[in-house]
Amino acid sequence: MYSSVLEFQYELFSLNVPHMKYLKSIFGVDLTTLIKATTPASSVTSLTPVVLEKCINEIESRPHALDTEGLYRIAGFSDTIEEIKLAFERDCAHVDLSQERYPDIHAIACVLKLYLRQLPIPLVTFDIQTQLLELRPSTICVTTIRTIIRRLPPAHFYTLKYLCEHLLKVSQHSIRNQMIIENLAIVFAPTIMRSENPDPMVGLKNSKSIQRLLEILIEQVHDIFSP
Repeated sequence: MYSSVLEFQYELFSLNVPHMKYLKSIFGVDLTTLIKATTPASSVTSLTPVVLEKCINEIESRPHALDTEGLYRIAGFSDTIEEIKLAFERDCAHVDLSQERYPDIHAIACVLKLYLRQLPIPLVTFDIQTQLLELRPSTICVTTIRTIIRRLPPAHFYTLKYLCEHLLKVSQHSIRNQMIIENLAIVFAPTIMRSENPDPMVGLKNSKSIQRLLEILIEQVHDIFSP
């Protein structure tokens, strides 16, 4: 694991970097490839995908959006979700998610989930999932999880950190939005820790374990992801 964002950027841009014009899509693209294509080499920015950054920024900055009941649980209008997705595909840097343009905050939340769901490799990669699921209950602690999580590819590590920090903030408004950490984990765990095995019974078998792991990631985000 890289000791800093700067160290990651140095290596990231010492490699062949695809230009954005050569990517056919934003959704469904490998996370590291997308970040290489959309992060300017001359700037030091958070190494997270533009879809997450714009959706999270709008949710956190829009008045009372974090207080919206059922945030991330209630579905938005499907036509609006598709419209926002297409806007990102056309010009991801200049998407307008303002309340005047898209008053349905649930649609914006659903676009974020859709982006994560369509990643070809889930945010918590298959190999890291396996290592986490192999932990015995007696060995599950912040230190052990932190050690394993830091083996993620850098783009996945920093994006997971950014997402978990946001979900912790959402949970801090649970008196109004009803989205406690447990509820957020139920919504997000199958997406960011989806099973490599297509057998639905395998996913069902591990569902409680991955939900609990995500709860810990959210609850202890500052300890697990600290340098």
